[in-house]
Amino acid sequence: MLTLKKIIRDEILKTFEKGVEINSDVYKLGEILYRENPQKWNKEIKEKRFFLNKDSIEQINIQVNLVNSGKLKYQDGHY
Repeated sequence: MLTLKKIIRDEILKTFEKGVEINSDVYKLGEILYRENPQKWNKEIKEKRFFLNKDSIEQINIQVNLVNSGKLKYQDGHY
């Protein structure tokens, strides 16, 4: 059975990989790198025209907080 975390993780990876295919930084990872480490960003941009590849994401941490179950009733830890 698929868990919500796995579904979200798979969607993130699929979107990221599609972005890499068209040389697009869909999650603005380059901007984050630029703000945290401008020297490394400059080096990456000088070495490669597009700095991301399918292996650029090493880890994805997902936390799910279900606030509303919608139409389902939550009783005794089960839906």
